[in-house]
Amino acid sequence: IVLCDAGSAAWYDERLPVVSVRNPGLGNLPVHLLIDARHADCLTLSFKDAPDVLIAQYLQQATEFFNRYDKVLVHCRMGRSRSAAIVVGYLKIGRA
Repeated sequence: IVLCDAGSAAWYDERLPVVSVRNPGLGNLPVHLLIDARHADCLTLSFKDAPDVLIAQYLQQATEFFNRYDKVLVHCRMGRSRSAAIVVGYLKIGRA
């Protein structure tokens, strides 16, 4: 698992499957279009970066995506909260 921010994901050299965690209030930023174009397969999860958001509802979908590949790039805008929470959730409960 490669964990990073959106800017790094857009320019990451290796073409990897991507879990793109996006804020629904921001819409599609130009960096998202670049990520979608540069990487092989992209799972987009859309939820706010807020303490009241429960990520459990996204873990099954993310786990199925992770389990299809040997290596996956995961990002959110800053690469610190939402993407890290998805990775920790997968490592804690979702690994096959």
